Amino acid sequence: MNGHIDVVSPEPVAAWTHDPWAAEVVDDRMYGRGAMDMKSGIALNLMLPRLLRDAGIELAGDLIVHSVIEEECTGNGALAASRRHRADAAIVTEPEGMRFTMAHLGVLWFRVRVEGRPGTRCAPGRGSTPSPRRCRSSRRWRNWTGS
Repeated sequence: MNGHIDVVSPEPVAAWTHDPWAAEVVDDRMYGRGAMDMKSGIALNLMLPRLLRDAGIELAGDLIVHSVIEEECTGNGALAASRRHRADAAIVTEPEGMRFTMAHLGVLWFRVRVEGRPGTRCAPGRGSTPSPRRCRSSRRWRNWTGS
């Protein structure tokens, strides 16, 4: 079971109708920064072992609960957790339009090396900018990914 506890900034706070740092319940709905994404999933992850035990369900292996950070920016928290534990399966309780999702967009890390010669505005002819090549590569990437 995996979920993240970091949230993006609530700024501008004045735009909120309820205090983003509180957990106000109004008409059976909770308001607060991260109440749905992702505190609801973390609550489920923490409750699941007890629910399974109370229901008399025994698992064939261990149930590991990860509460990670850095999901909003890099995914490094889940990456670090995955390197510490091996698992047969993973359930990430990230809310996705209030529906169950069988897959995740994931993260793709890569490096791009663009070569050129440094130049300055004072002597523009001395340098060569890699921008035209980068633009061609960018167009090829967009065509390949369909984005």
